[in-house]
Amino acid sequence: MAILAGGKGTRLWPFSNRYHPKPFIEVDNGITLYSETLERIKSLNPDKIVCISNEKYKNFTKSSLVDEYIFEKDGKNTAAAILFTSTILERKFGADTVVLFVPADHWIKDKKEFNRTALEAANLAKKGNIITLGIKPKYPENGFGYIIHNNGKVSRFEEKPKVKRAEELIKSGALWNSGIFCMSCKTINEEASKHCFELVQKKDQIQIEIRSNEIYVDYKDFPDISIDKAIMEKSERLLVIPADMGWDDIGSLTSFFNLKKTKNLISQENGNEIEGKGITIDCENLSISTNKNFIAAIGISDQFIVSKDNTILIVNKKNVQDVKKIKQEEIADMLEFEKVYRPWGTYQIIEKGPNFLVKRIEVHPGGALSLQLHNHRDEHWIITKGSPLVVIGDKTIETKENQQLFIPKKIKHRMINKTNETVTFIEVQFGNVLEESDIVRLEDNYGRN
Repeated sequence: MAILAGGKGTRLWPFSNRYHPKPFIEVDNGITLYSETLERIKSLNPDKIVCISNEKYKNFTKSSLVDEYIFEKDGKNTAAAILFTSTILERKFGADTVVLFVPADHWIKDKKEFNRTALEAANLAKKGNIITLGIKPKYPENGFGYIIHNNGKVSRFEEKPKVKRAEELIKSGALWNSGIFCMSCKTINEEASKHCFELVQKKDQIQIEIRSNEIYVDYKDFPDISIDKAIMEKSERLLVIPADMGWDDIGSLTSFFNLKKTKNLISQENGNEIEGKGITIDCENLSISTNKNFIAAIGISDQFIVSKDNTILIVNKKNVQDVKKIKQEEIADMLEFEKVYRPWGTYQIIEKGPNFLVKRIEVHPGGALSLQLHNHRDEHWIITKGSPLVVIGDKTIETKENQQLFIPKKIKHRMINKTNETVTFIEVQFGNVLEESDIVRLEDNYGRN
């Protein structure tokens, strides 16, 4: 079983971003699409679970349910991920090893139907076929790809057609492309040699580094191409199993808010719905989510309004697919204030000015910041919640709430949370270099340099 856990964080912005893509955003109390995917495939009792993700998302992917990890230096789309993973698994477990590749950012309501179709796919894959799960369409969606087939034999794909064309495809029996594939390592490697031999040749140039159960891979100049384009659209061994399992790829704010309807959204009159604090006056069909700011909307309709930290998105519901047009590079200054996730917890910049920077930092139970020092800045810590141990120089201090600590530049320090509750503190930095680059790590529990 292989989980594809990556993404660019563009389609659900500002809920997601390039530092915190869709698989890892919370959809319910502590539940992410990634964690839900892991729990779902665990019920299949697979021999091994492998997670393929970008190295920068390593902190998000760690789970006791995962046996092995493949961390990409730079993602090169699904062809690279699937072909490399298949090669590794073939070397370790044999050519006849059957692998189900599952995206980590989908929501599937009917777990039993998923299990049924996954097991059927595995049986067909043992016979030398490539199997994909095709979703029975509920409406003419122009954001999905469609699979055209003849009694389960795939004839072609059609990517994101216009609504009128989507209606025609649905009438003809076409299915939504779920991006879920099942095949043996031998089959996919044979098809790769047949349909994209240039990619097979590029595999020999891939650089890898193995650390315990983690493989770090640098694809170098491997082409950025999807597995659909590289193989699936050309293969004559591709079969589709129609599935009706309450699937959604959560690829737009529309589907994300639909998922939230069963979670945290509160319905109001005139079709309005809100998560967080806000009011609507003379409005219709508004979907509002805010995690901090109070939202007041008057006399508008058919809009998504999302306020997250210090970013606000307002988009007409008919233009929801255009959210991905927002270039992350153009909003990089705003992303600086997004919450950043680390193995020990999170931090978030809440204020910044000449020669000073203020962060709110959370350290999870059992978490510990690295033993470190800074050459260019002093720090002031104010404990706002919890009782962590703090090391400053040669002293270890048992702290409590409302305690203040001063850490001069060039003095080693760290925080350790040995308690069962999250520790929160405010960090105020003063100096002429206020960057993560001014961290000299002396010891680290998570193997970071």
